[in-house]
Amino acid sequence: MSAPTFEHRHYKAIAAIIARIGDEDDRAEQARYFAAELRGTNPNYNERRFLDAAMGLPSNSRDR
Repeated sequence: MSAPTFEHRHYKAIAAIIARIGDEDDRAEQARYFAAELRGTNPNYNERRFLDAAMGLPSNSRDR
């Protein structure tokens, strides 16, 4: 069975949930975990962009 294909809206929703984690160390740990797990879910997946969003640092106006 192949991995599901995620879209920008999926990454954005996951990152927004992670960004609400209050403890910065916990947030960073979860962000890294999800970033690694999401590799391969879409050929356009940008791990750095996901990590920035998960840490509350939108990379561009599309992520705001």
